[in-house]
Amino acid sequence: MGASVWAQRRLKRWVSSYTPPEVATRAAQRTTEAATRKAGDLRTAVAEGRQAMRQREAELRAKVDRHTKPPP
Repeated sequence: MGASVWAQRRLKRWVSSYTPPEVATRAAQRTTEAATRKAGDLRTAVAEGRQAMRQREAELRAKVDRHTKPPP
């Protein structure tokens, strides 16, 4: 008898988790988590892009400096 009551409660809890408000809540949580991950990925990409830009700028400046300095 105890197992039967447990199974009924478990089934009711499972079924109630698929009601529209519960589904909406879970979808909102997943969306928020995904947005947080994407924001972190975006910050990383921007930081890497800026670093690459600085490196390229330094290379170009060095190249310009070599061409503008008169030979000794």
